[in-house]
Amino acid sequence: MESKVCGMCNSAVGVANAKMLFCSRCRAQVYCSKKCQVSHWPQHKLTCSKPLPSSTDVPITAGALNQISNHLQAVSSPASKATEEAVTAAKKFNKSGDKKQEMDAWQAAGKQTISMGEFHSSIEYFENCLNIAISRKDLEVQEFCYAHIGICFRQLGQVKNAAKMFKKIIKMNKPSSSCKGYLALAEMYHMFGDFAQEIDNLEICFKLANKSNLLEAERAALTQLAAAYQMTGHHEKAVDKFKVHLQTLEKAKDEDAIAMVQVSLGVAYDQIGNAEKAMEMFNKSLENSTAVGNKKQKATAYIHIAMHHEVHNHLESSIESYQNAIKIASELEMKDMLGHAYGGLGVVHSKKGEHDKAIELYLKHLELETNKQTSISTCCNLARGYGDIGEWEKSLEFHIKAMNLGNECNLNEFQLKDVYANIANAHQKLGNETEAARYTARSKAAAHSAGK
Repeated sequence: MESKVCGMCNSAVGVANAKMLFCSRCRAQVYCSKKCQVSHWPQHKLTCSKPLPSSTDVPITAGALNQISNHLQAVSSPASKATEEAVTAAKKFNKSGDKKQEMDAWQAAGKQTISMGEFHSSIEYFENCLNIAISRKDLEVQEFCYAHIGICFRQLGQVKNAAKMFKKIIKMNKPSSSCKGYLALAEMYHMFGDFAQEIDNLEICFKLANKSNLLEAERAALTQLAAAYQMTGHHEKAVDKFKVHLQTLEKAKDEDAIAMVQVSLGVAYDQIGNAEKAMEMFNKSLENSTAVGNKKQKATAYIHIAMHHEVHNHLESSIESYQNAIKIASELEMKDMLGHAYGGLGVVHSKKGEHDKAIELYLKHLELETNKQTSISTCCNLARGYGDIGEWEKSLEFHIKAMNLGNECNLNEFQLKDVYANIANAHQKLGNETEAARYTARSKAAAHSAGK
């Protein structure tokens, strides 16, 4: 299986021993965890496409297309078999001159191969579908094909070809389609680390969506713009975008979404040093999520309140908020959130000097965590915790585990420099002078590798 990139956090997925989740609708976008998949949906849903229904009222009694559909839906059916039948059906309809059914069959073949990661074949099948759609002047199917061909090129790393396809959607001169094209471009540039291009396309999308009263596209653009500004260190701009987003949601009276954005705005306020406004937003999110009975968002608010208290050394208040989050997450059986709360609570107990309790909580976090990059920091916390109580063998074990996870996640040497330094320190404590010297040298080399 080839390596792909998580649509939310950009970590590598599809590599050995790494869990890979597909978007259940388009089967093209991949994720490293359910948490990332859920977080990315507000943006992805605007560029996500499912198979278009047939416009004909006459069933295909011969069963060719029905067999394709059955194979696509049946878990036990081999994907390659379904693709083979779709291609066979397309060729059959081509000979009979039934262009509509041929187009549907090529579309089915394209979607099936994209779900298997066979992007070159998928491009071929979608191009066949596209050519028929153009001849039939079927704009909806054209948009569908441009989007999926673009996704294939994106997954193959062919940025220029992908951009060309997404721009075809923009040039269809339909505001809703253009917004999808701009969002797809922004998503692609985000994946490849070109945040300036991402922001440019999101700003255009936001203005167009606002002018055309396309609420979902406007929300998606605002959400991603704020996140992009945060990522690039423009925290004041992030605050401004979150505030605008909040105003649009308040007009729509979308209480669930309001509570989510209030948390995001609180984080942005924290990043510009406005602790008072940050806590105000977190508390408002807690109040709103409680009022509408959204337990998941309520737990999220508690976690951010707890983190805020921990940063400002209000440790008992932090513990109380984390415990509230743990209670709700346990009730809802939300393992990712429960793990996050255990990890945060571990940090608080570590600050209090209660290292045995901290280790116990870190271990619970590690057991529940599904994201490998998050597991790296948890392993580092465990290693430090064991070091604090003088168990250097265990400390070394978890530092090495952090290093190995970093390699699996394709972290570069510079990103691992502190891990190498910590491994060197653990070896030093254990009297392993040779290994200590080796990892010290490796850490120094890594520190000078930035930008190379």
